[in-house]
Amino acid sequence: MGVSSMSKHRLQLNQFYRVTWQLLLLTTCLLGVFSQLARPMVLAGYFLLGTLMVSRPTSIWLQYRRALSLAIGGSLLILVSQQALAVNSTEGFISILIEIISGSLPWLLMSHDRYRSYWLAVLNTTVIAIGAMTVGTTAMIYLGFLVFIIFLLLSLNAANLYFSTQDPQHRRDTLPQGYFRQFIYVIPVGILAGAVIFVLFPRVQSFSWSITRGRGDNYTGYTGLVSLNADGELRLSHALNLMLESEDEVWLKQASYSLLLKGDSLDIFDGTQWRSSVSDYKYFHATTDFDESEATDEELADVKNVVIHLEPSILNHIFYPGRLLSIRSVDTPNVHFVINHSGQVIRDPHSNDRLSYEVQFVPYSDSLVLESSPVNQRSLSPEDRARHLEVPRTILDAKYFKDWLSEVRGNNQNLNLPTVSQRIHRIFHGRFRPTLANSFTGTNALEAFLTKERQGHCEYFATVATLTLRAMGYPARMVVGYRGGLFNDVLGTLDVRDEDAHAWVEVFHSTRGWVPFDPTPSTSDPMSPYQARWQILVNSFNFWLHRYVIDYDQSTQRELWQEIRSLGQRGPDLTPDIGAIAPFYIWAFGTISGVAVFVVLIRSRSRRRTSAALPKYYQRFVGKLAKLHLARERGESFASFHRRVAPMLADRHILVAVDQAIHAELYGTEPVSNAERAKLAGDIRRWRPRLA
Repeated sequence: MGVSSMSKHRLQLNQFYRVTWQLLLLTTCLLGVFSQLARPMVLAGYFLLGTLMVSRPTSIWLQYRRALSLAIGGSLLILVSQQALAVNSTEGFISILIEIISGSLPWLLMSHDRYRSYWLAVLNTTVIAIGAMTVGTTAMIYLGFLVFIIFLLLSLNAANLYFSTQDPQHRRDTLPQGYFRQFIYVIPVGILAGAVIFVLFPRVQSFSWSITRGRGDNYTGYTGLVSLNADGELRLSHALNLMLESEDEVWLKQASYSLLLKGDSLDIFDGTQWRSSVSDYKYFHATTDFDESEATDEELADVKNVVIHLEPSILNHIFYPGRLLSIRSVDTPNVHFVINHSGQVIRDPHSNDRLSYEVQFVPYSDSLVLESSPVNQRSLSPEDRARHLEVPRTILDAKYFKDWLSEVRGNNQNLNLPTVSQRIHRIFHGRFRPTLANSFTGTNALEAFLTKERQGHCEYFATVATLTLRAMGYPARMVVGYRGGLFNDVLGTLDVRDEDAHAWVEVFHSTRGWVPFDPTPSTSDPMSPYQARWQILVNSFNFWLHRYVIDYDQSTQRELWQEIRSLGQRGPDLTPDIGAIAPFYIWAFGTISGVAVFVVLIRSRSRRRTSAALPKYYQRFVGKLAKLHLARERGESFASFHRRVAPMLADRHILVAVDQAIHAELYGTEPVSNAERAKLAGDIRRWRPRLA
């Protein structure tokens, strides 16, 4: 009777049912908001209302069922109608669907104590969580989904207990004894079994999803387009796009800021927008702007190899540095690469999945100091030359542009290419300021950039430099891609983020072909050292998670197996190698460890199960005696145990008090009060037993 009275202080079933619901709703809301599955404020509002509903009895909300239904349905109709007017992609349709599901969730939770409503609400949260994992590609989203699964299991178990005890014959008000302890014991066994199955049986197809949302407006990032019409200040996005691996880590670290990764070349400018006129794609075998027979010995000696890991994207562009020599897919079969006349590379077939590819290239030399040579002369076709010298007449005849050309020329009207590039570089670095602001006071953004503001982002600097070179007779074009990144000393990689998206210029040189020229003044990294370190750790975790968990397949299994067999040496994949290890010993060690962990868990569970029904003060008393190597034998009663150890103790007053209390707990008509238990537990805590 005393033991049964202690159950009054355990967690109530209805409280546990509501708490698990609130945790499930909170996790689902965070997944939806951080993955930007739909409008974050809309999702947060619906889930906040749902959390409020499950925190109160159902009867309260059912009184206002009609009013709440009209309010929720009306707001949902307005939001969906507003969103539907702007739908132009699959992602927009998914956003509408998720908003409908999230809007119906509070309506279902008004009657969450009903069996059918519960299951429909659980189905809604599951759909939203899976949609968030589909759209989100970061490790935090995947970890959040795992947390969602744990809370979902808890909620299902709580609902099973809650609804099954509604029958008066099986009425239960509190959780079963040791409920959480049993739940925790199962987790290590499940993780161990799941890990073994996961490692031994890789997936046939990658887990990467093809549905990928584009970034929002006015955020930094690569889009393949350049427009000088947009207003407002660009906001930084730290999303990861590329990771570069190289055996020459010293070179990669030195190039972590200046390395240019080309995405596309734009040759047509209409006064506000740049676009590409080249569409003659062909399968890549050799680059169109570099010939090894025409390269110098210094260039060929400086050939580099990098492996680039491209994150999922709605764009199909392939990025590469320097003068491209070769490119091949690393771990995805049947992927080919096509290239056009301007050097843009895309993959075939078109895919939004994650891709790793190896690039062989020659790094660009200093483009500001170029000397002409009578050998290795190159030329453009008349059509290409005319297209790359074209300047819109409205700009060429404008006074502000003529004044700008005069500022660049100075007193010398005939400047060679190195001098022109050096003067543009000097003026931009001395009289202009780089900024993400894109809001100018005048109607002509280019004019405002050159005359009034004298500040802007890379697209303005590159546009002015391209038009200046063309106006002075040098073929030039705009290039968009990425510049540099954050060197990851954990992986030894260069992490290229959205904020590293960049635009620069390629100018045609008679002996070097197309050469890059970056006129934008350098800016300091806005991230603090702590933010940079955190970003490095997050990127590293993302990389490992995607490689060894999300995209785990047979090739990854073979790679992991080779890395396990060669621990201790630092190879191209940055894995340590301590020498060759026979497979038999690896499997034997893993099997023995698994069996040992399983046996320890089972024995620990059985021991704790027998002591779970005992009061805490008696468990503490037994622990004190265990330090003196005094333990109750199997089958020995409490009274016999106390009589046996009594002569061995120097101080027996605690033993007498415990013997009386446990006898009253088990056989007495009046149970021990909570105050008496607390006092006895305190006395035992201060007790220092000694052998007689």
